[in-house]
Amino acid sequence: MPIYFLTRGGALLDAFAELPARHRRLSMGVQSFDPSWLDRMGRRAFGTRAQVAQVVRRAHALGMTVSCDLLINLPGQPLADMLEDVRAAHELGFDQVCVYHLVLFEGLGTPWSRDPAMLAALPDNEQAFHNWRSVRAFLLERGYEQSTLTNFEREGVAGTPRAFLYEALSFRPEQTDAVGFGPGGISCFTDLAHGRAIKLVNAAGAAAYRHRIERDAAAFDRAFRYTARDLRLLHLTRTLARGEIERTTYRRVFGTDALADFPQSFTALGDAGLVEVDERAIRLTE
Repeated sequence: MPIYFLTRGGALLDAFAELPARHRRLSMGVQSFDPSWLDRMGRRAFGTRAQVAQVVRRAHALGMTVSCDLLINLPGQPLADMLEDVRAAHELGFDQVCVYHLVLFEGLGTPWSRDPAMLAALPDNEQAFHNWRSVRAFLLERGYEQSTLTNFEREGVAGTPRAFLYEALSFRPEQTDAVGFGPGGISCFTDLAHGRAIKLVNAAGAAAYRHRIERDAAAFDRAFRYTARDLRLLHLTRTLARGEIERTTYRRVFGTDALADFPQSFTALGDAGLVEVDERAIRLTE
C-alpha cells in the first residue's frame, strides 16, 4: 500500500534502502488513480495520487526504481479512464508500469463475482483486447519498452543497471528457480538433468501459514510434481510471458522441437494470426 511508505516519516523506505541488494525496486499496487474506483475497491485509504507522487519522489531520492500496478477493463470502465491512469503513472515518473486485465467471472468467489451488475458491465473479449492495445500503444509511443506481456519499462531504465532482474529471470525456468515467501507464496524447483520439477504452494492466510511453520517447519500445504510433458508446458507458458518462445533454447533443454511437441496448438495459434514462427523463435504478433 503506497500510504505505508509515508508513515513514521518514511522509515519503511529508509529501511528498504539499507537492505544489501544489487538494486532496489519499489512496487506499488496502485490499481487506479480514480477516487471513485478506489472507493468501489475499498482502497481509498491506501493512498491518493498526491501521496503516491510523494512516495515516488522519496524512493527516487534513495536511488530506487519505482513500479506501479494498474488494472484495466474494470466493469463499465471507459477506455478514456484507462488511458488517464497510465498517463498519470507516466507523469508521476514511474520507472515501470504494469498493466493487468481484471480477472472477473461468475463463480470466482469474490464480492464482485457475485454481483450480476458488475458481471454484466464487463467488456467482451474483443473490446477488452482493443482497450489493451490502446493502452499498450500509449506507453510505447512514450518510449516505454515492453519487457513482458504486462510490464513496460521507461526509456532509460530497460537494459541498464537500474532495471530489475525479475522480468529477465523469472520467465526462464530452464535456468532460474522461484521461491515464494509468505501466505500463498509459490515456489518452483526444476531438475532438468533428471526431467523433474516440483511446485510448492504455501498455506493461505497468516494464521494457517504460521501454524504450518510451527508444526512442520515448512510453509507449504500443496504440491504438484511435474511429468516430462508438464515440464515442457511449464517452459512454454513461462517463456511466453516474454513475448517469444526461443525454439533454440527449447531444443537444447528438451532435445525436441516445440512445434513438433504441440503441433495442433501452434497450428491453431498461427491460423488465428497470434504467432509468427521462424527457425529461432515463436513470437506473439502483438
